[in-house]
Amino acid sequence: MKLAAIALLICACVPPPKLVLGERPPAGCERAAEPRCVSWYAERILAEVWRPEVQDPALVQYAASVADRLARAGGLGPAPRVRVLDDDDAQAEAWISGTIYVHRGALERLRSEAELAALIGHELGHLAAHHADVPPTGHRARLDDEIEADATAVRLVAAAGYAPSAVETMLRAISAGDPVACADDADDDHPCAGERVARARALAVGLPAGELGIERYRAATAGLAVGDDPRRAATVGDALVFARAGLALAPGSGALAAADGRGIVVQGDTVATVAVVSRAFGLLLRTRAPADQAFVVGDRAALWIMVVGGADRPAHAAALARAVRRPRADELAGLHTTLFDPAAPRALWPRS
Repeated sequence: MKLAAIALLICACVPPPKLVLGERPPAGCERAAEPRCVSWYAERILAEVWRPEVQDPALVQYAASVADRLARAGGLGPAPRVRVLDDDDAQAEAWISGTIYVHRGALERLRSEAELAALIGHELGHLAAHHADVPPTGHRARLDDEIEADATAVRLVAAAGYAPSAVETMLRAISAGDPVACADDADDDHPCAGERVARARALAVGLPAGELGIERYRAATAGLAVGDDPRRAATVGDALVFARAGLALAPGSGALAAADGRGIVVQGDTVATVAVVSRAFGLLLRTRAPADQAFVVGDRAALWIMVVGGADRPAHAAALARAVRRPRADELAGLHTTLFDPAAPRALWPRS
């Protein structure tokens, strides 16, 4: 089911989404399905289902405190909400709601609080300039938005007492994962990495040295998983194990696969996908789901089972729901996670 369709389903069928994500919708959007409201709902559902947050309240609060320090220093008013997504892509995003999303994969590339401030400062630059409210038209305009956000990041980082050179090293660290690192076509909204790095370096000249906050960053990111975290979803023997959700699905037959926190079950010509959602989301939609879908609610989270191929989908969804159980101790013992080492060497662009 497409994201917009899910948003429309919630608009039409359930109480205000504050019951789902704990946030009040914009005025007039309690049940409305006009485009601006659907975008608001879709963003929250996207974060709730497809890209859930890292289950580390202290880390989320730490990132939020950095955003607050930047916003206060820059005179931007209250800091936006910051969410840390359990996603190993090395990026961050600012959405029309004013929420900043920092991906776990970006945190793996950084080495100091100042670099985190640079990453968040770039997104604050987008929000301060209302780039999400008035989407740019044309490739050049999108590149200009990125250039403006980089410049704002340098200003905010310096104003907050961080080392402005961290904007340059942040850009080099994030760009190291991009083999092209340059906007050679209209599908890439970012300027060439070399141009961005050179511009950030020039803007930092003459500014106070500032602090890096290396030890604070190391303490805050202790326990952060690197890469695809098997605690989110993994195949162990004949079961799909969702350790962090405290749930497992053992269908008894068929082929199983897990990646990016989701699972797939293939039995004959029938295919089902399994996603972890919040317990509140599962409780809200389990009686409203289409017949070929099922929500199984556990103590900590819920599984959303969606049958997307094959015959008699409702019966198959019900059978898979009955196959959900708690993970066994031996299944949990087999999950090994690589933890982030902030002292480890990292790649910087351009690679030497």
